[in-house]
Amino acid sequence: MPGRTVLLQSEMFSGVVRDVDGRRLKMVQRYHKDPDTRFVRLYDLDADPFEQVDVAAHHPDILEGLRAYSSDNSRRAFRDQREEWQRDDKENALLRSLGYLD
Repeated sequence: MPGRTVLLQSEMFSGVVRDVDGRRLKMVQRYHKDPDTRFVRLYDLDADPFEQVDVAAHHPDILEGLRAYSSDNSRRAFRDQREEWQRDDKENALLRSLGYLD
């Protein structure tokens, strides 16, 4: 996937997969109202395809670039979709029971 960037997005997670210096790197960010359960991780998918080793501490510059890309593009890409998509009562109840909604 040389030269390609893939943005993955949901209400709770975002991720970016990008080819950097010939390696596929994946950043995963978890959003949650509880700050203790939020995280940002970086994986080298070529060396660690099962995403077991977080290499974020070794590549802070790459991580910051991927976070900025994710933030900028997710706002733009999902702005219209969020307005169109409405959860039903059953989905809201499930999300509430899991602690994702107040």
